[in-house]
Amino acid sequence: MTTNAKSNHAEDLVLNALLRNTTGSLPSSVFLGLHTGSPAEDNSTMEDAGSDNEVDLTNLGASGSTTRPAITFAAPTSVTNGPSGGRSCFNSSAIELTAKTSGAGFGTVSHFGIYDNATVASGNLIYYGALGTSKTIAAGDTIRFAASAIEVSEL
Repeated sequence: MTTNAKSNHAEDLVLNALLRNTTGSLPSSVFLGLHTGSPAEDNSTMEDAGSDNEVDLTNLGASGSTTRPAITFAAPTSVTNGPSGGRSCFNSSAIELTAKTSGAGFGTVSHFGIYDNATVASGNLIYYGALGTSKTIAAGDTIRFAASAIEVSEL
């Protein structure tokens, strides 16, 4: 999965830092959100906001959770082949999410978002993109992202 789609928030951070010498609040960590449709650049598609297409992670694991998993990235590298080109960062470790064995699953997950806050329905969307293939996650199913499976690029 490759994305170079930035949210309005991320675009403002870059433009203000590079062109106006003003800095906003940079996240100390970033987190992975899952979506049943494309996240909106203006952050209006978080769980319980706007069109509500962020996956409700209370169906995660045995006890449920309302937090997005942390995602870490390796340093930027040059990418000369594939769909992105330019400079890219890749997730440095695998991420695995399992829906509860009882109750609802996650639905059909088609997109992901990278956020500056772990709590679902909070924080700012930074980057977003489509999964290579949509996946219906039923109760007890697991969705896995191998290390280097998520690429964030600047073209």
